Amino acid sequence: MNVECTICTDAVNVLKEGNETLTTSALSCGHVFHSDCIVRWIDRSGVRQQGTCPQCRSIVTKKNILRLFFDLVPMENYQDEATIRVNELKNAVQPPRGRPDEARMGESAQQPQTMTIGNKNQLKRED
Repeated sequence: MNVECTICTDAVNVLKEGNETLTTSALSCGHVFHSDCIVRWIDRSGVRQQGTCPQCRSIVTKKNILRLFFDLVPMENYQDEATIRVNELKNAVQPPRGRPDEARMGESAQQPQTMTIGNKNQLKRED
């Protein structure tokens, strides 16, 4: 799942980036942002520590900011949607393995068509 911080338009990652850890926060309306981004957003609103959600414009305060903590799944157990879709497409394109009878049937079905075309060419030459 890819989540974007609508304030800075960067991905909201829950992993460390270099030496810096970007924390993630949510507002009482449920929208998610980088913690630093939403704090700066509310500070710049200039209305007694009040601001609005950048997405739905609900009135929020710094007290409404909830810091989020994630329990991460090891990457070897995780496949993103794109990887799953690529694997599905590969399986759809490649002939099934372990079924040589079906593959041979497909080849033999093509041979008579080739022979028919060859016979037509011979008939044309004979005329």
